[in-house]
This record gives sequence, C-alpha cells and structure tokens, in this order.
Amino acid sequence: MTTTLRLTVTALAILVCGLAGMGWSLLTSPYGADPNTTSAGWLFLFLAAAVAGLTVATLRGSLKAWLATCVIAVLIVLVPATYWLSEAAGSLGEAPEDTIRFTATATATATDRSSSFALGELSSFIAFAGAAGAIVLRLRPATRLALTRRRTPPAGPQD
Repeated sequence: MTTTLRLTVTALAILVCGLAGMGWSLLTSPYGADPNTTSAGWLFLFLAAAVAGLTVATLRGSLKAWLATCVIAVLIVLVPATYWLSEAAGSLGEAPEDTIRFTATATATATDRSSSFALGELSSFIAFAGAAGAIVLRLRPATRLALTRRRTPPAGPQD
C-alpha cells in the first residue's frame, strides 16, 4: 500500500471515529428516552459502519465505493460549511433600525454535564476534519493512480 493510500485510509478512519463518537454520544446522552435522539445516534453509528465498509471496498478496487465515500465526505463537509456561510451572510445583512429591549428572568440550576456532551462536541470536529482530509486525499492524482493500480490485475504471461 502506498503512502497516499495510507494517508487516505487514516483520514477515513478519523472520519469513522468521529461519526461513531457522535452516535455514541447521542445514545448515551441524558435525553436517551427521546426517540429523535436515539434514532440520530443509530444513524451516525450506521454511517460510521458504512464508511468503514466502503473504505474496505475501495481498497479492494470498487469504483462505486470510492465514489460513495467521496459523496459522503463532501456532504459531511458541506452541511456545516453551508450553515456557517448562511449565518455569516445573515449577519452581514442585518442592520437594525430600531433598538428593541427585552427583559427576561431565568432560573439556572447547577447540574453536572454529561460526558456525552463533550464527546459529541469533540466528535463533530473530528468527523469534520476527517472528512475534509479524506476529500483532499481522495481527489489527489497519486491516490487515484494507486487505486487504479489496485483495480487492474497485474499483466501476466499471455496464453
């Protein structure tokens, strides 16, 4: 396996770890009784397993698996990037003409935050970094060439 393929597999492993961490944090959160939280947790775990399976299939020479992992990685990067850009564009267009003041009273209680919250926040950044690295590494010509060599059987003696 070439160095570029090792780096690509490492980036995809980081992506898988990030997705699995996000799923695990949702399943172990204090809101585990909520069906939306539970289904989202299982979705991220399923997505982590799918990326791991597609990575193995890509290394075995499947062009469809290569394309599917590229699409998944791009979507994982584009969704937060689109949100950040829309927030930035929304804040640029805001020019309040009148100042409106609200007064509210809130009561806070001191409770320990679950460790699953920290795992979820960290895992989302890990998944984003892994997906961004995987996109760059998968689209490099050296990676595509190495995968093409793995797909094509070596030329042997002709009968």
